[in-house]
Amino acid sequence: MCFRKKNSRQLLLTRERLRELTSVSDLSTTEYTVEKIVKAVDTASAFKRYLAGERKVLYSCKIYIKAGIDMKKYDPDKTEIDLSTMSISITLPKAGIISFDMPAEEQDMEYTKVGLMRRRFSATESNELLVQGEKSVYEAIHEMGILEDAERNTRDFFSAALYQLGYHIVNIKFEAI
Repeated sequence: MCFRKKNSRQLLLTRERLRELTSVSDLSTTEYTVEKIVKAVDTASAFKRYLAGERKVLYSCKIYIKAGIDMKKYDPDKTEIDLSTMSISITLPKAGIISFDMPAEEQDMEYTKVGLMRRRFSATESNELLVQGEKSVYEAIHEMGILEDAERNTRDFFSAALYQLGYHIVNIKFEAI
């Protein structure tokens, strides 16, 4: 931490509060629940479909995503305090995904249709379909705005704590990628 003016009591309170705020390894500030529909239609040849029928399946599933800050990456040297103006500037690590979970109990087969001479989708095929659905959600995370929400919530969290310590100017920044 860079200190421009000494005031031992305020500095001690600030150091202690920052230590409390940054002591957690992962600061999760945002959680999204995403509902995903996964569907598949067998791509068998037209001749085979005509003789044996189609195979279709539709799954619904929920994915729980938590985002926040990896506080192990926090560098106290990127914190500047100026007690003459009661201002503080903190640079925090960029927000990231903390957990991404698609529990098996949240995966439901909603619809299935199998032609008379066709076999059902196997457990392996079903699992592959669900993994593809999970992957498509993971790839769309940046479009959802969850990382931006995590940074906004983290900024609000830190700002509130630092205003309570008596700071008049609080600047929370995030490292560039």
